[in-house]
Amino acid sequence: MTLELQVKKLLGINAVQNIMAKFQYYYTVSDYDSILQLFYPSDTSSAEVPGGKYIGIEAIKKGAFGGFPGGPMPAPEGMEKPSPNGPEEKGPAGPPNMGGGRLQIHTLTTPLVEVADDVKTAKALWMSPGLETGGHVGDLAGSWAWEKFYVEFICENDKWYIWHFHQIDILCSFFYKSWTDDFF
Repeated sequence: MTLELQVKKLLGINAVQNIMAKFQYYYTVSDYDSILQLFYPSDTSSAEVPGGKYIGIEAIKKGAFGGFPGGPMPAPEGMEKPSPNGPEEKGPAGPPNMGGGRLQIHTLTTPLVEVADDVKTAKALWMSPGLETGGHVGDLAGSWAWEKFYVEFICENDKWYIWHFHQIDILCSFFYKSWTDDFF
């Protein structure tokens, strides 16, 4: 392997890890529009999340990231008021349809990234321990969540994108119960 190829592959590994770091930051603040910008704008892109599998950038936009995971969370009782600045306004809990109190913090650990020899694609895997409030059960109860991300990336014109995204829940349980007693 030439030095030039080694450098290109290392730059690809760094780019892929930065994309997933951005994903996790956007995920934490419920910024699904910015998550969508990380995806390759193509009908070949896909996102498989606990709420289903979405193929094509439009399907991803309409289904996977309208309140990831599994669709928009209803506003808590008494907070159903529409945003005074229209439906596009974002607040601390993300889009208005997300309601208040949404919290999702996940840490990417154990990165395993392999860039293809042609430096046009890459495959990567991360474990992601975290905590969440709301979303899964429609209330604001806190939960532990451990996920695995298996992601394929594509590079076009020296820019890397998420191409095929797979989020697999390993465990998700209320904070006050053992994951062996509670898995939703």
